[in-house]
Amino acid sequence: MTVITAATPWESRPLARALGLKRRPDDLRLHQGPGLLLVETGMGPERTHAALRGLASRFAIRGIIGTGFAGALQPELLCGDIVVDPHDASCDLVDRVRRTATATRARLFLGRLASAPAPLCDPAAKRDLGLRTRATAVDMESSAARSWCVGRGVPFAGIRVILDSVDQRLPGTAPQGESLAALARYALASRGELPMLLSLAFQQRRAIRTLGRFLHSLMGEHHELLS
Repeated sequence: MTVITAATPWESRPLARALGLKRRPDDLRLHQGPGLLLVETGMGPERTHAALRGLASRFAIRGIIGTGFAGALQPELLCGDIVVDPHDASCDLVDRVRRTATATRARLFLGRLASAPAPLCDPAAKRDLGLRTRATAVDMESSAARSWCVGRGVPFAGIRVILDSVDQRLPGTAPQGESLAALARYALASRGELPMLLSLAFQQRRAIRTLGRFLHSLMGEHHELLS
């Protein structure tokens, strides 16, 4: 079973639809199709490790693909660009992602995915991390998923889509929950950031659609990618 990880419902649900996966009735965090399981891990390394430990007790995991949003650490990256970490990828996978990028007309960057313990909201923090690490993009979960795989001899691939450019400031807080009520409370409490929030929501939809198309084309109808 190949496992795809995504941290939040804003990532996991659109990707499940793009890949034709069905939600498992016994666990609302899981979507499944032939040979493929998508898990909503929650944000951060601790939740990622916990989610993978739980899956390993129930399923035979052949490989893990870490997906979702990432923040740009280099100035040339824009919202909707695909980033694949070549340090995790086989030569065959790199060739396939190149061909998929051409077929889907996605902008592809091969580069390191750095890790951060929390979202980098300040452009200065993103620029500093990019300069120090020479990484291409940053997320909060890929490093944890990678270390889990390395410890068990399981293949891992990091495939992300850029949400925010290196010079884009992000809101300093996030909604506490997924319900309409939680979103309404957050909007009321963050009225000063409403233009930023609306712009970010548009970027999220655009970016996740791009990632969904890319993964659907890359994996094919049989969902074969890692072995």
